[in-house]
Amino acid sequence: MTPRLPLILLLAFALTACKKKEADTTVPLPTPAAADAKPADDASGANASQPRTLFSAQQPTDGALPPVDNGAPTISDDPNVALDQMTMALRKYGAEKQRVPRSLEEVVAAGYLKSIPPAPPGQKYSFDPKMLKVILVKR
Repeated sequence: MTPRLPLILLLAFALTACKKKEADTTVPLPTPAAADAKPADDASGANASQPRTLFSAQQPTDGALPPVDNGAPTISDDPNVALDQMTMALRKYGAEKQRVPRSLEEVVAAGYLKSIPPAPPGQKYSFDPKMLKVILVKR
C-alpha cells in the first residue's frame, strides 16, 4: 500500500461523514379550519350560527359609540414638556408630509396634535422651520 491511499480514504470518509443534514425547521401553522373548530364541551350547537372572535369587547348598551382616539397626544400643562411633545408632533408631520407646515394650527388640523395648549403669560408658541423645533417667543 502506498502512504497516500490511507490518507485519501480518511479524507473521503471525513468529507462524507461530516456532511450537514438539513434539519426540518418549519413550524406548522394552524389551519383556518382548526381555528374555527367547535370546542369539545359545546355539543349543543347553540353557538353555531354566531361568529367566533378572538377577543370580546364591551359594547355600549345605550347605542352610543365609544370615543375615537385619533392617536394625537394630549399635551402636558408643563411648558417644557409641552414644547417637547409639540416638537415631536411637528417633526412627525414634516416627515410624513415631506414639507414644513405654515403654522402649528396646520399640525392640529392634520390630527398630529389635539390642540395647542395656552402659552405662559407674555409668550406664544412658534417654531423654527429649519430645526423643526417648537419654541416660546415673546409676544
